[in-house]
Amino acid sequence: MAKPYLQIMKKLLSLIFFILLAFNSFSQSVLIPYRVGKLWGLADTNAIVKYPPTFDEIEVQNIRPAGSKNIEPFYIVKKKGREGLMRGTKLLLPPKAERIFLDSVFIREFHSTDGQPMVGSSRQVIRNLNGKVLFRDSVMEIHEAQQYKGTHMLYYTFSPNNTSGAFWYDAEKQEIRQWLFKGAMSIGVRGDRGQNLYASVLYRETDGGAKKYRLTFNKSTNLFESKPSAIPSNLWDDDPQRYSGSSGFRDNVGNNLSRDSKFVKSASGDIIRILKESHYREGGSKSDTLKIQLDAESSIISDFSSGKFGPYHTSDMNFVAKTDTLYTYQNYVIYTKNEKKGIVVEKNIVPAVYNDLIYFVGYLKSKPLFLASKLDPITNTLKWGVIGSDGEEIQPPVYDQIIRSNGSNTRWILKKDNLYGITDRFGKTVFPPKFEKITATESFLDFSIYDKGKYGYIDSYGKYLLPTFPYRINRELSFGKYPIFELKDSKGAILGYANKKGLLFFKN
Repeated sequence: MAKPYLQIMKKLLSLIFFILLAFNSFSQSVLIPYRVGKLWGLADTNAIVKYPPTFDEIEVQNIRPAGSKNIEPFYIVKKKGREGLMRGTKLLLPPKAERIFLDSVFIREFHSTDGQPMVGSSRQVIRNLNGKVLFRDSVMEIHEAQQYKGTHMLYYTFSPNNTSGAFWYDAEKQEIRQWLFKGAMSIGVRGDRGQNLYASVLYRETDGGAKKYRLTFNKSTNLFESKPSAIPSNLWDDDPQRYSGSSGFRDNVGNNLSRDSKFVKSASGDIIRILKESHYREGGSKSDTLKIQLDAESSIISDFSSGKFGPYHTSDMNFVAKTDTLYTYQNYVIYTKNEKKGIVVEKNIVPAVYNDLIYFVGYLKSKPLFLASKLDPITNTLKWGVIGSDGEEIQPPVYDQIIRSNGSNTRWILKKDNLYGITDRFGKTVFPPKFEKITATESFLDFSIYDKGKYGYIDSYGKYLLPTFPYRINRELSFGKYPIFELKDSKGAILGYANKKGLLFFKN
């Protein structure tokens, strides 16, 4: 019995070993741009240099190669204003190109100094993702005509000097499987709504016009066959049907109701609410009035201010799924009693118990929100909180300051006793005031945390990193699936990168 048991254990340990080895090799395969002085190289995730600092700049592009489930970082390397490309530690292209673009299938290498008679004096060389040249002649444009079997695609090119063509490409193997046409002056490939493909090929101007073909895919050979054929006229640019289609009007949803609510003052000083409803499909409208008598010493009708859209507040910028309805609140009433303030929004009357009320935009689908202040009897200073239009207390009035954006869907910074905290976009506290400083970017979507000489970060998705680095975090990135932070100095210049453990990938 012992022998089979030992064999099972050996197999299990071997399996664990290979799993750990694969995991380790994956983590080590990610490379991070590493700066020494003014030059950039590449290092592994332990900050061990794998390619010496040589370049003026390194730009990372995450690519998912066709047929792969993994995202892989490619590195555009720059030197003296020219660009090259690295894949891992392998230099695929030295920095000689004007620009380099890449996607899940091709590398496009642009040159503009080789004298080619191209638009903008540019020449485009097409390579596969391993750096192998697919077309040595200039290529002006390359288009995908149709996709088959996931990663097999039919492309056609437009090139000068009778070098246009169409080819059947295996993106997973990174190779051209079949040339359908070569040496053409111009070529176009179109597909109808089925699986039928047609090609129009002009070889020479003296040919008397383009030759027409129907392209049929042979499943037994996995190749295309081309036969002379007329082409349906509705596949080409002069076909007016190509502009046809649905207008996008949701004619089967709800009642298409528009609702407008306004406050006005009567001659007697009473507040009157006018509600107007318009049914677009029915072509009718309805107006109701509601008189509101306030026990108030004074009242003012104020407009909601929503940036460039003018004086209104909307609870949902998009049609509601079931009713196709857009609700609009154009104004509100702020009133005073016994030197305290209250508000009226729609028919909600919020009692006058606040020293001040200031409207601000909440998150996108909220009703109006108001900064609300009360006098602290101990310190004799105003403390601020936030209430909703129905009087619900979202944040208690205990803060020295609530810093917020004029836009919607953003977080609020809370300040109390010279310490800072932050809420989520609904106003719920994420961190109570405990940090020395929290500052927002201009968009108020990303935030920098500073405490005890270290910096942290909160991104637009609410993910956070507590103060860890001696430098300010500019943004969070990922190289492949490896998360990384970009750091900058006190003057705003980019220093380099760091991981979540605080390991720096640069040396000044």
